[in-house]
Amino acid sequence: MHSCIVSSNHTVPIRNQLIRDQPDIKLPTKIGRDVWLGAGVRVMGGVTIGDGCVIGAGAVVVNDLPPYSISVGVPAKVIGFRE
Repeated sequence: MHSCIVSSNHTVPIRNQLIRDQPDIKLPTKIGRDVWLGAGVRVMGGVTIGDGCVIGAGAVVVNDLPPYSISVGVPAKVIGFRE
């Protein structure tokens, strides 16, 4: 519920160029099978979330997560693994 997957970004131009006029940079995101995203999770572009991960509510995923890991926080950090 209310989660967001951000799969692109934009460049940050020099001062005399408008940010909104810059092209998008595509950042493919991979989410494995049987993954549970808690409410309000944000998954940033370019990361891979392994199979079987559990990500706690409100977490912001900015780095790859190994399979069957349990992650929480901003930025998301692995706190354990599913047995």
